[in-house]
Amino acid sequence: MTVADYIIGELSKRVSHAYGLYGAGNAHLFDSVNRLGGLTMVPTAHEQGAGFMAEGHAKATRSIGLCVVTSGPGALNVATNVASCYYDSVPVLFLCGQVSSVFTRRAYSPLRQRGFQETPTTDVMRHIAKWVCDVTDPVRVRDVLAYALEIMSTGRPGPVVLSIPLDVQASPMPARAHSMVSGGPSNSIPPFERVRECLASLASAQRPIILVGGGCGGAGKELRALAELLQIPVVRTWNALDIVPDDWSLFAGNVGTYGGKGRNFAVQNADVVLAIGTRISGRITGGDTKSFLRGAREVWHVDADRGVLEGLDDDVVPRQKINAYVGNFLSACRGMVAGGW
Repeated sequence: MTVADYIIGELSKRVSHAYGLYGAGNAHLFDSVNRLGGLTMVPTAHEQGAGFMAEGHAKATRSIGLCVVTSGPGALNVATNVASCYYDSVPVLFLCGQVSSVFTRRAYSPLRQRGFQETPTTDVMRHIAKWVCDVTDPVRVRDVLAYALEIMSTGRPGPVVLSIPLDVQASPMPARAHSMVSGGPSNSIPPFERVRECLASLASAQRPIILVGGGCGGAGKELRALAELLQIPVVRTWNALDIVPDDWSLFAGNVGTYGGKGRNFAVQNADVVLAIGTRISGRITGGDTKSFLRGAREVWHVDADRGVLEGLDDDVVPRQKINAYVGNFLSACRGMVAGGW
């Protein structure tokens, strides 16, 4: 079994389709897909199309997406896709081919490029991916892949980019592998007392509203169930179009630049707001960010990404912050409401 066989074999247990474009740098990965038969490869005319299809697959199936591209321009062509998945919290694994290790430019070399279509893929992608890794040692492949699959889907989901040299793809898979230091983010549990305070605030409100963002993907059923228990109207951001359906009785419309006057007026005049799974972007607040939610006496902001919660301190009104995975927060809320809290 080669390293490429191992990677494709493991991924076929998690995902049904891969999207990509063949090239010299990913030859062994494509060969493994063809020989093993566990994955359906969907070839595209351009790598960017493959990236968008993998992103769409992840969104539609509420699982992970898989994109396989070659080195150099093949990998660079999915940079937009990686960024899209990063900002929209979509777990897609980008397997990028790379030139053989023997042709890789040394770090100390003044050469711009040594191998054919050699590009430092992970350096380019580092700031637009959740994690990147140059897979240069077959011994580490087992743990690298396990860590990539873990970190993609825990905490705030996002894309992972693995750059795999051609000779590593073709190497025999070691029978045993070293342990790799893990420590991916866990799906945090909300403090029950803070959940209770949030529910009490919503219950005492005269004009409560729930603002839902794309971070609630995969928890739409739980979100709607809570809103129905509390009988609170729900507005959604652009990235939550498939979380709250148009024909749902408590749907109050889209907000921000994608919404109309009525729903924006309702949000601005709500006295208690639960903003969940949303980064409260400029498309929602408008240019005068401090004026957003100006009528609220209390704003509760729930998100798995601590950076989202703390990064808005200077831009929007003060908020009560709950750093938790939205699914866990919603489950805690429903349990409290059902128990009479």
